[in-house]
Formats: sequence, structure tokens, C-alpha cells
Amino acid sequence: PGPTRCQIMDEAEKAVLELYDFRDRYFEHHEVSKAPEKTQHVEDKMTATLQKLDEISDEALDVRGKARLMFLRGHARNVLSEFDAKAEEFLSRAVKLDPTLVAAWNSLGECYWKQGNIEGAFNCFDGALRQTQNKVSLRNLSMVLRQIGKGGDERLKNIEVSVEKAKAAVSMDVSDGISWYVLGNAYLSLFFMSGHSDALKKQCMTAYAQAEKDPLAANNPDLHYNRATAYQYEEHYELAFKGFARAAALDPGWNEPQELSDKLAAHLVKVNDMYANKGRMKAKKLASLQHSLSEKDLGPFGGGQCVSPMGQAVVLKEVPFSQLKEGANRETVVVGKVVGVITASDTIAGQTLAVVDKAGSCVVVTISQMSTQTAPLIGDSIAIPEPQYQVIDVDMPQQDHISFPSIRVDNPLTLVVNKRRVGKEKLVPSVLDIVNKSE
Repeated sequence: PGPTRCQIMDEAEKAVLELYDFRDRYFEHHEVSKAPEKTQHVEDKMTATLQKLDEISDEALDVRGKARLMFLRGHARNVLSEFDAKAEEFLSRAVKLDPTLVAAWNSLGECYWKQGNIEGAFNCFDGALRQTQNKVSLRNLSMVLRQIGKGGDERLKNIEVSVEKAKAAVSMDVSDGISWYVLGNAYLSLFFMSGHSDALKKQCMTAYAQAEKDPLAANNPDLHYNRATAYQYEEHYELAFKGFARAAALDPGWNEPQELSDKLAAHLVKVNDMYANKGRMKAKKLASLQHSLSEKDLGPFGGGQCVSPMGQAVVLKEVPFSQLKEGANRETVVVGKVVGVITASDTIAGQTLAVVDKAGSCVVVTISQMSTQTAPLIGDSIAIPEPQYQVIDVDMPQQDHISFPSIRVDNPLTLVVNKRRVGKEKLVPSVLDIVNKSE
């Protein structure tokens, strides 16, 4: 006797699972140099799998059997990164025949996501979770939630829920690197939407590190791209360049990693030149700005004590740039004049300034959450309490080595510009381009 209908369907399901395993574990069996061939190899495997599925007749199948076959045909077509209308058609038929088929709801949601139908994707993942709790629906819902919301408050609330959904997915399988990766993205979104908390930044990087322990996630170019973007914000530029390079190697057809790496390199060259030449300001003008600096430029920081935005009394001692130490310089304040400005762009977050103190020392100051319209201008005074200081030392890709001292300001409300504290009206939310291609 030949195989039973049940055995035939089991073999069909096994073939689709093998198709996805071939795609997701491609670099466990192929060198990264084979990356340009991956899409074609997956497409060939998909075609062979679909041929097997097309040989199965649904005439003798009951309703659930037909739904299962429709799901497998749609899911197999959904293996590629582009939206497939046939996949949507088969998956839609599957969930109509059997609304309890959670895997079909998840695959249909991913199909809608590729199409840009965010509402449709949300309804699929939310509906699947009403059937049963599962990690795939939870993490996909986390991804979708971060794209929903009209105003800032609504978006923030959705991102907070997104973090909880991703945490729930991780708790269902702590070894699943894809869930950890989605959690890292959720923490990163929350970090930028809710005030740049160091705790959130650490949680984000911890989640990415956990994700990388799973080969499935470690070979995901999105992970390396998003983490590189976070490294860029933290001014860990060599790690950023490595991440962009890894993302580009894993997906050679994806141009953004190399483009962003090139823009970052060009930005750092400009910053290094601005620092080395003190904004290319004429000597007489530079001397005049230095000479004009006085204790009055400290504004409310003058006199050695001030009140923090949290209402706490803080003792601050004015020091020259030359006395700053690596890391946070507690109970100190620095003041200088702006001699150069590089404005924020779509790829470089924050306003970048060259600032000179009374002694003529120059540092680069990067300020997050300030727009071009409200950022300090050349000639303005700027006082920075408890500055976060480091020396940027980078071996540039295919370029010379660069090095310059840097102060990063995550919260502009701590600053005093032209003797006055920066007000909330001068803030703009930071925007980070988190890629969701294959979350």
C-alpha cells in the first residue's frame, strides 16, 4: 500500500520546514563569500518544494487538511524577502478554512508586513495570540507595535508594550536568538523615545549579545546593522564600522549598510578636520573668543554650586579641557566658545561642535536631541556640567587613522548656552532608523 494522506501531509510539512531551515542556516553550511548566491539558492529550493506540494491533491482532504495544504503552499512562497501575492492568497484561504491555524496567521501577518500593511499584520499576530500564546506572534507583534502611533505619547506607550511582548517571547524560549534580537530593537526604540536611559542602553546591548549566541540570529544582517547604528550613537565607531561591514557581507544586495558606513566615515573626516583646525577660524577671531570667556559664561553654574534638573544641589568645579579624564567627570564643569559646527543629517544624529576653552584647548562636543534651528552657533558660549569625556581613536576603513577628544551630551537640558539653561522647547526627539527587514 502507498503512503497515507497523513503521511503525505507530514512529508509536505517536512519539506517546507527544510526550506526555511536552508534559508535561515545558509551560512552555517556556506562561506560568507557565497552570500551573493543565497537568494537564488533559496529560490531554487522554494521552486523544488512547491513542485512537491503541487503534486498533492486536496480532493480527499477534509477541511482542516485543505487548510493545512493551503498554509504550506503559501508559507513556502513566503520564504523570500519580497511580498508575494500568491502567498497572501493561499494563506488567506488557509485561515478562512481553519481560523485556529496559528502558523498560518503568523505567516499571513509576515506577508502583510512585507506588503506594508501594518494594520493587517497587527490583526494577524493579535488574532494568533488569541488562539494560543506563542513566541513568533509575540515578537512579531512587538515589531509591529513600534510602527503604530500618531503622536509621541501614543508611540511611546506602544513601544513600552512592544518591550513587554518581546520579553514574553524571550521567556517562552530563552535560547531563541531571534526573540532576543527583537527585544534588543524594542529596548533601542524605547531608549530613543524616553530620554536616553543608560539602563535601557545596557539592556539593549545585552539582548543583542544574547541574540548573537544563536547562529540563526548571528547571521541576520539586520542585527549587525541595528547594533552598528547604536554603536555609532555611542561613538564606538570601530565597532560600528565592523557591524556595517558584517551586515553588507551577509546581504550584498542591501546597499544601506555600506552607504551608512561611507557617510559615517565622511562625517568623521570632517569632524577631525574641524577639531584639528579649530573650525578653520582666523587666529585673531579665535584669540578674541578665548579672551572673552569669563565666569559669567557659566551662568547658573557660577559660584561652584547649582541645582540639577532633578532639583538636587550639585557642587561643580570649573576645570580646563586638559584636566578631563576618561568617562564621567563628576562635580566638574567645563566652559568654552563654539568655533565650528557640523549639523545633524539623516544619518548622523546630533549636532557636532568644536569648542575651545580659555587655554586654547579644543574638544568635539556632540549634542543629542537638539535641532539645527536651536543648537549653539559659532561664537556662542557653552557650559557642560559633569562632562562625559573620551578620546575617539579610529582606524578608518580604507583611510587614515583619526583621533580627537570628545564630549557626548545625551541630555541638552543640562547645558548652559550663552549664560542660560537650555529649555525644553529647544529639544527634538532623536530618531534612529531601526531596520525590521527580517525580524
